[in-house]
Amino acid sequence: MARFRGDKSSALGIVGQLLGKPDVVLKIQEELQDGRPLQETIAGKVVQQDIQEKKRQHEETLQELEELRESQKNPTRYFIRRIFMRRTAEEAGLKKNIEDEKLLERKISIKAEKEIEEAKAERRHKGFIPTILAILGVLLGIVNAAQENMPL
Repeated sequence: MARFRGDKSSALGIVGQLLGKPDVVLKIQEELQDGRPLQETIAGKVVQQDIQEKKRQHEETLQELEELRESQKNPTRYFIRRIFMRRTAEEAGLKKNIEDEKLLERKISIKAEKEIEEAKAERRHKGFIPTILAILGVLLGIVNAAQENMPL
């Protein structure tokens, strides 16, 4: 399974992997149709764990930067600037993780529910096409054989 890296493409990759597994697809569909927020689904819990781990890492790095800043008695302007830039980047990452957590708390929208239903129906129909073609082939074979054996 892919790891959530905090961006849209990794989230789509995880969902894509999950969609390839019919039992997981059905489970997440059931969970969402039951009105559960995404974070309470199996897939959402996996993503939430990754988000929490990233948050922890950002908070830890921010703490280390603060300790490093405080340990310098006469910091240079370059040092202060580097600490400021790193701190700004870490705070932005932390803010994004918090926003991602809030997104997980929302209930899935009606549009998304409709898309899930359409994908589910399409998947069911695709599974029937080979079966229908095989049945038609058998029926056509029977009809052709019957026509060949009929006296005119």
